[in-house]
Amino acid sequence: MVIFGVLDTETTGLGKFDRRAPRHDDFAISLGLVIADADLEAEQIRCLDCLYSLIRIPDPERSKDTFHIHGISEDLVAGAPEPQEVCAAIGSLQERYGFDVAAAWNHRFDRYFIDRLYRLSRLERPQWDWLELQPAPFAKLDHHVQSVGRADVRSLPGHNALNDSVRALGVFAHRKGFDLDLSPIKSRL
Repeated sequence: MVIFGVLDTETTGLGKFDRRAPRHDDFAISLGLVIADADLEAEQIRCLDCLYSLIRIPDPERSKDTFHIHGISEDLVAGAPEPQEVCAAIGSLQERYGFDVAAAWNHRFDRYFIDRLYRLSRLERPQWDWLELQPAPFAKLDHHVQSVGRADVRSLPGHNALNDSVRALGVFAHRKGFDLDLSPIKSRL
């Protein structure tokens, strides 16, 4: 059994930056995290738990630039949990499940924003090994999720950090030929 976390972020910024080196003034404004247990012998992945949180940033008005993508308003960001609270919630899940691998569709992009979140929180960032779920550079999650045989994964709306974590995990499981059990987190999607 291998327990790992699948992360996704929704951010400020309109992609005016190199995806490998985002602008210094962009922030994650939401985070999705799915904790999964992979049984390599049985070729099964079971979702164990999940977290979705908005994130307060120094200038909530920055969310206006990308509102049309993710629907997260300035008011929602202004009332969101502080970075310390979000990082503490991540830490609680890590302590509970003991995962030391983090996966993301585009791990360099999400890793940048996770690192930035931890710097804002002034908490120590977990020392995860990162796993890239994207099958090729600049591959679109929306395109690949359509190949997944599961309607419940295909039907999740994109540009929601938790949904995109599940969608990325669904593509990964499909590509590996693994069964995916979402039942423990289904009610939270």
